[in-house]
Amino acid sequence: MKLLYINDELGTSDGSNSHALGMCHAFEKIIGRENVRTYPVPQDGSQKPVNVGVNRWKSRLKCILAVIRCVRKKYLSLKKSKYIINKLKRENFIPTHVLARSTDFDITAIYIAKVFGAKLIYEVNTPMFYERGVLKKEPMTRQLEKWEKKILFAADKVYVVSNICRDMLCEHYGFNHRKFLVIPNGYMGDLYFEDKNTIEKLRTNVREKEDFEGKFIVTFVGSLKIWHGIKNFCTAVELLEKHENILFLVLGDGELHDYIVNYTRSHSNMIFKGKVSLQEMKEYLYASDLGVMPYEKNNYFYYSPLKMYDMIGAALPFIGTNVGQIEEICMDQLSKDFLVSDSSPELLSKVILNIYDNPGLQNSMKTVVEEKKACMTWIKRAEMLLKDIDC
Repeated sequence: MKLLYINDELGTSDGSNSHALGMCHAFEKIIGRENVRTYPVPQDGSQKPVNVGVNRWKSRLKCILAVIRCVRKKYLSLKKSKYIINKLKRENFIPTHVLARSTDFDITAIYIAKVFGAKLIYEVNTPMFYERGVLKKEPMTRQLEKWEKKILFAADKVYVVSNICRDMLCEHYGFNHRKFLVIPNGYMGDLYFEDKNTIEKLRTNVREKEDFEGKFIVTFVGSLKIWHGIKNFCTAVELLEKHENILFLVLGDGELHDYIVNYTRSHSNMIFKGKVSLQEMKEYLYASDLGVMPYEKNNYFYYSPLKMYDMIGAALPFIGTNVGQIEEICMDQLSKDFLVSDSSPELLSKVILNIYDNPGLQNSMKTVVEEKKACMTWIKRAEMLLKDIDC
Protein backbone atom coordinates (compact mmCIF):
# COMPACT_ATOMS: atom_id res chain seq x y z
CA MET A 1 0.00 0.00 0.00
CA LYS A 2 1.14 3.53 -0.86
CA LEU A 3 -0.88 6.04 1.14
CA LEU A 4 -1.32 9.76 0.55
CA TYR A 5 -2.85 11.42 3.61
CA ILE A 6 -4.31 14.88 2.97
CA ASN A 7 -5.46 16.64 6.12
CA ASP A 8 -5.25 20.41 6.64
CA GLU A 9 -5.39 19.78 10.40
CA LEU A 10 -1.81 18.48 10.20
CA GLY A 11 -0.73 22.11 10.08
CA THR A 12 -3.26 23.86 12.32
CA SER A 13 -3.57 24.72 16.00
CA ASP A 14 -7.08 23.28 16.19
CA GLY A 15 -7.91 20.44 18.60
CA SER A 16 -8.19 18.10 15.61
CA ASN A 17 -4.45 18.50 15.03
CA SER A 18 -3.79 15.72 17.55
CA HIS A 19 -6.17 13.43 15.63
CA ALA A 20 -4.31 14.12 12.39
CA LEU A 21 -0.89 13.63 13.98
CA GLY A 22 -2.00 10.48 15.78
CA MET A 23 -3.27 8.83 12.61
CA CYS A 24 -0.29 10.01 10.56
CA HIS A 25 2.26 8.55 12.99
CA ALA A 26 0.22 5.33 13.23
CA PHE A 27 0.18 4.92 9.44
CA GLU A 28 3.96 5.39 9.32
CA LYS A 29 4.51 2.77 12.00
CA ILE A 30 2.19 0.20 10.44
CA ILE A 31 3.07 0.39 6.73
CA GLY A 32 6.42 2.19 6.96
CA ARG A 33 7.31 5.85 6.61
CA GLU A 34 8.53 5.24 3.06
CA ASN A 35 4.98 4.23 2.08
CA VAL A 36 3.26 7.34 3.46
CA ARG A 37 3.14 10.89 2.14
CA THR A 38 1.24 13.74 3.76
CA TYR A 39 -0.04 17.17 2.86
CA PRO A 40 0.72 19.49 4.54
CA VAL A 41 3.89 18.67 6.49
CA PRO A 42 2.84 17.48 9.99
CA GLN A 43 3.33 20.00 12.81
CA ASP A 44 2.48 19.82 16.49
CA GLY A 45 -0.29 22.42 16.66
CA SER A 46 -0.51 22.23 20.45
CA GLN A 47 2.38 24.72 20.54
CA LYS A 48 0.40 27.35 18.63
CA PRO A 49 -1.77 29.82 20.59
CA VAL A 50 -5.48 30.25 19.89
CA ASN A 51 -6.25 33.72 18.50
CA VAL A 52 -9.47 34.54 20.34
CA GLY A 53 -9.66 37.99 18.71
CA VAL A 54 -9.62 36.54 15.19
CA ASN A 55 -12.43 34.12 16.11
CA ARG A 56 -14.60 37.06 17.27
CA TRP A 57 -13.84 38.95 14.06
CA LYS A 58 -14.71 35.95 11.90
CA SER A 59 -18.09 35.51 13.62
CA ARG A 60 -19.07 39.09 12.75
CA LEU A 61 -18.15 38.71 9.07
CA LYS A 62 -19.34 35.15 8.50
CA CYS A 63 -21.56 36.00 5.49
CA ILE A 64 -18.79 37.70 3.52
CA LEU A 65 -16.22 35.12 4.60
CA ALA A 66 -18.44 32.22 3.50
CA VAL A 67 -18.55 33.53 -0.08
CA ILE A 68 -14.80 34.20 -0.12
CA ARG A 69 -14.08 30.75 1.33
CA CYS A 70 -16.19 29.00 -1.33
CA VAL A 71 -14.49 30.75 -4.26
CA ARG A 72 -11.03 30.51 -2.72
CA LYS A 73 -11.26 26.80 -1.88
CA LYS A 74 -12.38 25.87 -5.40
CA TYR A 75 -9.45 27.78 -6.89
CA LEU A 76 -6.96 26.42 -4.34
CA SER A 77 -8.18 22.85 -4.89
CA LEU A 78 -6.88 22.99 -8.46
CA LYS A 79 -3.66 24.72 -7.48
CA LYS A 80 -3.01 22.43 -4.51
CA SER A 81 -3.76 19.25 -6.45
CA LYS A 82 -1.31 20.23 -9.23
CA TYR A 83 1.39 20.93 -6.65
CA ILE A 84 0.87 17.60 -4.86
CA ILE A 85 0.68 15.59 -8.12
CA ASN A 86 3.92 17.11 -9.45
CA LYS A 87 5.68 16.56 -6.13
CA LEU A 88 4.62 12.91 -5.96
CA LYS A 89 5.72 12.31 -9.56
CA ARG A 90 9.13 13.85 -8.87
CA GLU A 91 9.52 11.49 -5.90
CA ASN A 92 8.25 8.57 -7.99
CA PHE A 93 5.59 7.97 -5.33
CA ILE A 94 2.42 6.56 -6.91
CA PRO A 95 -0.31 6.37 -4.27
CA THR A 96 -2.62 3.37 -4.27
CA HIS A 97 -4.88 5.03 -1.68
CA VAL A 98 -5.76 8.68 -1.06
CA LEU A 99 -7.19 9.42 2.40
CA ALA A 100 -8.43 12.98 2.87
CA ARG A 101 -10.22 14.78 5.65
CA SER A 102 -13.24 16.69 4.38
CA THR A 103 -12.62 20.44 4.33
CA ASP A 104 -15.46 22.65 3.16
CA PHE A 105 -15.50 23.23 -0.64
CA ASP A 106 -12.13 21.47 -1.11
CA ILE A 107 -12.03 18.75 -3.80
CA THR A 108 -8.25 18.28 -4.06
CA ALA A 109 -8.40 14.57 -3.17
CA ILE A 110 -10.87 13.82 -5.97
CA TYR A 111 -8.50 15.24 -8.59
CA ILE A 112 -5.46 13.41 -7.21
CA ALA A 113 -7.17 10.02 -6.84
CA LYS A 114 -8.41 10.29 -10.43
CA VAL A 115 -4.96 11.10 -11.83
CA PHE A 116 -3.29 8.16 -10.09
CA GLY A 117 -6.21 5.73 -10.30
CA ALA A 118 -6.08 5.41 -6.51
CA LYS A 119 -8.80 4.38 -4.08
CA LEU A 120 -10.38 7.46 -2.51
CA ILE A 121 -11.30 7.47 1.17
CA TYR A 122 -12.80 10.54 2.77
CA GLU A 123 -12.51 11.13 6.52
CA VAL A 124 -15.60 12.91 7.85
CA ASN A 125 -15.71 14.03 11.49
CA THR A 126 -18.57 16.48 11.07
CA PRO A 127 -21.75 16.46 8.98
CA MET A 128 -21.13 19.90 7.49
CA PHE A 129 -24.75 20.42 6.50
CA TYR A 130 -25.67 20.21 10.18
CA GLU A 131 -22.77 22.00 11.85
CA ARG A 132 -22.64 24.93 9.43
CA GLY A 133 -26.29 25.11 8.47
CA VAL A 134 -28.11 24.21 11.69
CA LEU A 135 -25.73 24.86 14.58
CA LYS A 136 -23.85 27.88 13.25
CA LYS A 137 -26.54 29.10 10.84
CA GLU A 138 -23.95 30.09 8.27
CA PRO A 139 -24.85 31.22 4.74
CA MET A 140 -24.37 29.21 1.52
CA THR A 141 -25.77 26.03 3.05
CA ARG A 142 -27.13 24.86 -0.32
CA GLN A 143 -23.70 25.14 -1.94
CA LEU A 144 -22.11 23.41 1.04
CA GLU A 145 -24.55 20.50 0.80
CA LYS A 146 -23.85 20.16 -2.92
CA TRP A 147 -20.11 19.95 -2.22
CA GLU A 148 -20.55 17.50 0.67
CA LYS A 149 -22.71 15.17 -1.41
CA LYS A 150 -20.15 15.35 -4.22
CA ILE A 151 -17.21 14.18 -2.11
CA LEU A 152 -19.24 11.43 -0.44
CA PHE A 153 -20.39 10.16 -3.83
CA ALA A 154 -16.85 10.26 -5.25
CA ALA A 155 -15.35 8.30 -2.34
CA ASP A 156 -14.84 4.54 -2.50
CA LYS A 157 -15.22 4.52 1.29
CA VAL A 158 -16.11 7.14 3.88
CA TYR A 159 -14.43 6.92 7.28
CA VAL A 160 -16.46 8.52 10.07
CA VAL A 161 -15.79 8.72 13.80
CA SER A 162 -19.22 7.75 15.16
CA ASN A 163 -22.38 5.82 14.36
CA ILE A 164 -24.45 8.99 14.69
CA CYS A 165 -22.26 10.84 12.18
CA ARG A 166 -22.75 7.99 9.70
CA ASP A 167 -26.50 7.84 10.27
CA MET A 168 -26.93 11.60 9.81
CA LEU A 169 -25.05 11.58 6.50
CA CYS A 170 -26.89 8.51 5.20
CA GLU A 171 -30.29 9.89 6.12
CA HIS A 172 -29.63 13.36 4.72
CA TYR A 173 -28.02 12.31 1.42
CA GLY A 174 -29.55 8.87 0.86
CA PHE A 175 -26.34 6.82 1.00
CA ASN A 176 -26.14 3.15 2.00
CA HIS A 177 -24.45 2.34 5.32
CA ARG A 178 -22.11 -0.09 3.54
CA LYS A 179 -20.15 2.83 2.09
CA PHE A 180 -19.15 3.95 5.59
CA LEU A 181 -16.52 2.76 8.08
CA VAL A 182 -17.10 3.76 11.71
CA ILE A 183 -13.86 4.07 13.65
CA PRO A 184 -13.75 6.16 16.85
CA ASN A 185 -10.93 8.49 17.80
CA GLY A 186 -8.03 7.34 19.94
CA TYR A 187 -4.95 8.52 21.82
CA MET A 188 -1.23 8.64 21.11
CA GLY A 189 0.31 5.52 22.58
CA ASP A 190 3.79 7.01 22.16
CA LEU A 191 2.75 10.01 24.29
CA TYR A 192 1.27 8.04 27.20
CA PHE A 193 4.00 5.41 27.35
CA GLU A 194 5.42 5.63 30.89
CA ASP A 195 5.30 2.87 33.49
CA LYS A 196 3.46 3.36 36.78
CA ASN A 197 6.55 4.46 38.74
CA THR A 198 7.43 7.14 36.19
CA ILE A 199 3.83 8.35 36.06
CA GLU A 200 3.78 8.66 39.84
CA LYS A 201 7.00 10.71 39.78
CA LEU A 202 5.58 13.03 37.12
CA ARG A 203 2.37 13.35 39.10
CA THR A 204 4.26 14.23 42.28
CA ASN A 205 6.46 16.78 40.51
CA VAL A 206 3.51 18.61 38.96
CA ARG A 207 1.48 18.59 42.16
CA GLU A 208 4.42 20.00 44.13
CA LYS A 209 5.19 22.64 41.50
CA GLU A 210 1.54 23.76 41.21
CA ASP A 211 0.82 23.50 44.94
CA PHE A 212 -1.80 20.79 44.35
CA GLU A 213 -0.79 18.77 47.40
CA GLY A 214 -3.81 17.77 49.47
CA LYS A 215 -6.17 18.83 46.69
CA PHE A 216 -8.59 16.72 44.64
CA ILE A 217 -7.95 17.98 41.10
CA VAL A 218 -10.87 17.90 38.66
CA THR A 219 -9.79 18.72 35.10
CA PHE A 220 -11.58 19.90 31.99
CA VAL A 221 -9.43 19.51 28.88
CA GLY A 222 -10.44 20.60 25.39
CA SER A 223 -11.56 23.56 23.33
CA LEU A 224 -13.88 26.03 25.03
CA LYS A 225 -16.94 25.70 22.82
CA ILE A 226 -20.51 26.27 23.90
CA TRP A 227 -21.62 22.67 23.22
CA HIS A 228 -18.89 21.41 25.55
CA GLY A 229 -21.08 22.54 28.43
CA ILE A 230 -18.71 25.24 29.70
CA LYS A 231 -21.40 27.40 31.30
CA ASN A 232 -22.97 24.50 33.22
CA PHE A 233 -19.47 23.41 34.20
CA CYS A 234 -18.68 26.83 35.72
CA THR A 235 -21.96 26.83 37.65
CA ALA A 236 -21.18 23.35 39.01
CA VAL A 237 -17.72 24.57 40.03
CA GLU A 238 -19.31 27.47 41.88
CA LEU A 239 -21.67 25.10 43.72
CA LEU A 240 -18.61 23.26 45.05
CA GLU A 241 -16.70 26.37 46.08
CA LYS A 242 -17.14 25.71 49.79
CA HIS A 243 -15.26 22.40 49.45
CA GLU A 244 -11.76 23.83 49.77
CA ASN A 245 -9.96 20.59 48.90
CA ILE A 246 -11.61 20.32 45.47
CA LEU A 247 -9.77 22.37 42.86
CA PHE A 248 -10.73 22.67 39.18
CA LEU A 249 -8.24 22.90 36.33
CA VAL A 250 -9.05 24.03 32.77
CA LEU A 251 -6.69 23.09 29.92
CA GLY A 252 -7.62 24.55 26.54
CA ASP A 253 -8.92 27.71 24.94
CA GLY A 254 -11.52 28.92 22.46
CA GLU A 255 -14.64 30.99 21.96
CA LEU A 256 -15.66 30.91 25.66
CA HIS A 257 -12.24 32.14 26.82
CA ASP A 258 -13.71 35.25 28.42
CA TYR A 259 -16.32 33.24 30.31
CA ILE A 260 -13.61 31.14 32.00
CA VAL A 261 -11.40 34.16 32.69
CA ASN A 262 -14.28 36.06 34.29
CA TYR A 263 -15.02 33.10 36.56
CA THR A 264 -11.41 32.77 37.73
CA ARG A 265 -11.25 36.48 38.50
CA SER A 266 -14.09 36.25 41.01
CA HIS A 267 -13.57 32.73 42.41
CA SER A 268 -10.62 30.88 43.86
CA ASN A 269 -11.44 27.23 43.09
CA MET A 270 -10.51 27.19 39.39
CA ILE A 271 -7.16 27.53 37.64
CA PHE A 272 -7.17 28.38 33.92
CA LYS A 273 -4.02 27.23 32.12
CA GLY A 274 -5.23 27.98 28.61
CA LYS A 275 -3.81 26.05 25.71
CA VAL A 276 -0.87 23.83 26.67
CA SER A 277 1.49 21.53 24.76
CA LEU A 278 0.74 17.81 24.46
CA GLN A 279 3.50 17.04 26.95
CA GLU A 280 2.13 19.56 29.46
CA MET A 281 -1.40 18.26 28.96
CA LYS A 282 -0.25 14.72 29.66
CA GLU A 283 1.53 15.71 32.86
CA TYR A 284 -1.45 17.72 34.11
CA LEU A 285 -3.72 14.74 33.44
CA TYR A 286 -1.32 12.51 35.40
CA ALA A 287 -1.51 15.04 38.25
CA SER A 288 -5.33 15.09 38.20
CA ASP A 289 -7.78 12.90 40.10
CA LEU A 290 -10.86 13.18 37.89
CA GLY A 291 -11.66 14.39 34.38
CA VAL A 292 -14.96 15.95 33.38
CA MET A 293 -16.86 16.17 30.06
CA PRO A 294 -20.06 18.16 30.66
CA TYR A 295 -21.29 18.06 27.05
CA GLU A 296 -24.74 19.40 26.39
CA LYS A 297 -27.14 16.58 25.61
CA ASN A 298 -28.73 16.49 22.16
CA ASN A 299 -30.05 13.97 19.66
CA TYR A 300 -27.28 14.69 17.15
CA PHE A 301 -24.18 14.07 19.23
CA TYR A 302 -22.02 13.01 16.29
CA TYR A 303 -18.71 13.72 18.01
CA SER A 304 -15.97 11.32 19.04
CA PRO A 305 -14.48 13.34 21.93
CA LEU A 306 -10.71 13.41 21.45
CA LYS A 307 -9.97 14.43 25.01
CA MET A 308 -11.92 11.48 26.39
CA TYR A 309 -9.28 9.31 24.80
CA ASP A 310 -6.46 11.46 26.20
CA MET A 311 -7.92 10.90 29.67
CA ILE A 312 -8.09 7.17 28.92
CA GLY A 313 -4.46 7.29 27.75
CA ALA A 314 -3.51 8.93 31.05
CA ALA A 315 -5.58 6.32 32.96
CA LEU A 316 -7.54 9.18 34.51
CA PRO A 317 -11.04 8.39 35.81
CA PHE A 318 -13.58 10.76 34.28
CA ILE A 319 -17.27 11.52 34.10
CA GLY A 320 -19.19 12.56 30.99
CA THR A 321 -22.75 13.13 29.85
CA ASN A 322 -24.39 9.86 28.74
CA VAL A 323 -24.81 10.84 25.14
CA GLY A 324 -23.53 9.54 21.80
CA GLN A 325 -20.14 7.91 21.77
CA ILE A 326 -19.39 8.82 25.39
CA GLU A 327 -22.22 6.54 26.44
CA GLU A 328 -21.24 3.84 23.91
CA ILE A 329 -17.61 3.66 25.02
CA CYS A 330 -18.38 3.83 28.73
CA MET A 331 -21.12 1.17 28.66
CA ASP A 332 -19.29 -1.16 26.23
CA GLN A 333 -15.76 -0.90 27.61
CA LEU A 334 -15.69 0.95 30.93
CA SER A 335 -18.70 1.18 33.29
CA LYS A 336 -21.76 3.25 34.12
CA ASP A 337 -19.78 4.96 36.92
CA PHE A 338 -18.25 7.17 34.21
CA LEU A 339 -21.61 8.58 33.11
CA VAL A 340 -23.93 11.33 34.31
CA SER A 341 -27.49 11.40 33.02
CA ASP A 342 -27.31 15.09 32.08
CA SER A 343 -24.95 18.05 32.36
CA SER A 344 -27.01 20.10 34.81
CA PRO A 345 -24.80 21.91 37.33
CA GLU A 346 -26.65 20.35 40.27
CA LEU A 347 -26.12 16.77 39.09
CA LEU A 348 -22.58 17.42 37.93
CA SER A 349 -21.53 18.86 41.29
CA LYS A 350 -23.29 16.04 43.15
CA VAL A 351 -21.49 13.31 41.17
CA ILE A 352 -18.10 15.02 41.54
CA LEU A 353 -18.61 15.29 45.30
CA ASN A 354 -19.67 11.65 45.52
CA ILE A 355 -16.50 10.49 43.76
CA TYR A 356 -14.38 12.81 45.93
CA ASP A 357 -15.89 11.26 49.06
CA ASN A 358 -15.39 7.69 47.80
CA PRO A 359 -11.71 6.66 47.36
CA GLY A 360 -12.81 3.08 46.63
CA LEU A 361 -14.83 4.28 43.64
CA GLN A 362 -11.88 6.36 42.44
CA ASN A 363 -9.62 3.30 42.55
CA SER A 364 -12.10 1.01 40.80
CA MET A 365 -12.63 3.55 37.99
CA LYS A 366 -8.88 3.95 37.55
CA THR A 367 -8.42 0.17 37.40
CA VAL A 368 -11.04 -0.15 34.67
CA VAL A 369 -9.35 2.52 32.53
CA GLU A 370 -5.92 0.95 32.99
CA GLU A 371 -7.25 -2.44 31.89
CA LYS A 372 -9.00 -1.13 28.76
CA LYS A 373 -6.71 1.65 27.50
CA ALA A 374 -4.45 -0.56 25.34
CA CYS A 375 -7.18 -1.15 22.73
CA MET A 376 -7.89 2.56 22.17
CA THR A 377 -4.61 3.88 20.73
CA TRP A 378 -4.32 5.51 17.30
CA ILE A 379 -2.32 2.45 16.24
CA LYS A 380 -5.34 0.21 16.90
CA ARG A 381 -7.64 2.65 15.09
CA ALA A 382 -5.31 2.90 12.09
CA GLU A 383 -5.00 -0.89 11.89
CA MET A 384 -8.79 -1.15 11.67
CA LEU A 385 -8.96 1.50 8.96
CA LEU A 386 -6.11 0.13 6.82
CA LYS A 387 -7.55 -3.38 6.98
CA ASP A 388 -10.94 -2.15 5.75
CA ILE A 389 -9.69 0.08 2.93
CA ASP A 390 -7.17 -2.48 1.62
CA CYS A 391 -9.87 -5.02 0.79
